[in-house]
Amino acid sequence: MSAYYSGQIHPKRKQDLFEICEAMGLPGLIDVASHSKNELEDLIRDNLLDNESVRQNPMFQGLWTSMQAMKKPPRHSLASSLVPTDDEVDELASPGPSSALAAASDLAVAAVATPVKRTTQALKRSASGRLALRASRSSQNLKAAADAAKKGSVKVVTGAQERLSKSWGLSTALIVAELGYVSWAALPWVHTKYGPHKWLTRSPTPAFNLPLPDITVLLHSTFTGPLLSWVALFLVLPLVLSILVAAPQSTGRGRSTRQKISPPSAVAFNLFRLATAVLVHVIFARDPDPVKWSFEHVKGYPAIQILGASVALFLSAYEDIRV
Repeated sequence: MSAYYSGQIHPKRKQDLFEICEAMGLPGLIDVASHSKNELEDLIRDNLLDNESVRQNPMFQGLWTSMQAMKKPPRHSLASSLVPTDDEVDELASPGPSSALAAASDLAVAAVATPVKRTTQALKRSASGRLALRASRSSQNLKAAADAAKKGSVKVVTGAQERLSKSWGLSTALIVAELGYVSWAALPWVHTKYGPHKWLTRSPTPAFNLPLPDITVLLHSTFTGPLLSWVALFLVLPLVLSILVAAPQSTGRGRSTRQKISPPSAVAFNLFRLATAVLVHVIFARDPDPVKWSFEHVKGYPAIQILGASVALFLSAYEDIRV
């Protein structure tokens, strides 16, 4: 059932004013918090003053009756305001041409000034209302964008934490870091000369040397050969050994029992990888070949590999204990 609104507009609460605006069907409404109380009052008054159908609606007749504008005659158009009343006609017909002309001029000025003043006030109120609505919408859009960016960053960080908290994810990250360090150390730096160049100006541009890494070395057999040896010795061999020491899983019951290969354990993989690194770099260590390049030529590589395998082993064992 539709509600009937009455009484003065100013004493009403902000929530009641927002409900009146919704009942009038005013466009641009967002929520109660996005509009001020004065803005809602101005929107209701402008709608009552501008729309005769709203004034005649029984739902809003009580508001229109209580408004101060109801004590005055309704706004007339410019043409109707220019038509004089009977008293004004009698005053113009009275003797005294100067007084008649003065009265006629005052009547014309008042007839023109009144609708212009009302129109100016209505335009100011509507413009301020639109600016306030646009400002509130833009602030809400900025807030929504900030919330979306915050949620996205939190999602990325939590996803990285979840991956790194797993033993295999952490082991993979350490292996990639180790390989990246070796690859970066193996890259030679080539000084490329730029300039001088002749432009439209009289003096040429200055010349300078820019050092750039030569990544084509990573595709040369000098690097790919030691890389394949590193993969076979420190990745494939520990992975195979960790699969062999894993206890098989049994599925089914009774005669239908079947043996299933268990997945390799991250603890066993990192343990065999650490043992292989200790054997190669400590127990059976040898000087690098001065002719053939290998990973041992990289400064600090044996210590970095042993340290990475030790950290991965410790964190993998800690995760198994915690679970």
